Amino acid sequence: MRLMTFSPDDTLAIMTSNGILLYNVESRSFVSTLSFLRSTAMAFSPYSTHLAAGNSDSTVYLWDIRGIEASSPSSNKQAGGEVTALALFRDYSRVACGFEYGAVELWETGSLANQPIAAHTHHSKEVTTLGCSPDGWRFASGSNDWDCHLMGW
Repeated sequence: MRLMTFSPDDTLAIMTSNGILLYNVESRSFVSTLSFLRSTAMAFSPYSTHLAAGNSDSTVYLWDIRGIEASSPSSNKQAGGEVTALALFRDYSRVACGFEYGAVELWETGSLANQPIAAHTHHSKEVTTLGCSPDGWRFASGSNDWDCHLMGW
């Protein structure tokens, strides 16, 4: 196991092991396995309806987990370098992605465009954490360079 987290509503637990394993917390039962290997970062949406996972080849996959089936992801975005941090905005309109080389990118989740809507490289080392404000207008990034950046859109 490399990663493990609970959904914000405390109904699901996810962990990585030959894919992403979803467990129902209340019934303590297995729900599904998502076919996604080498996950390096995972994040739930604030309302626990969507899941984002990134891996070492810079791919970020997004799933609607309300009626999850073990199938291919609904979308993917390519950037560059290992994904080290993820955050989904409350309304699921955007996902923030942090990378091992210090970059942060912001993507629209519903867009077919294959490029970020915003990006910065303020960090000199791996981005380790991302957080979104409840109103969706700001987010912050933290890094192994001991720096924190607050951004507004």
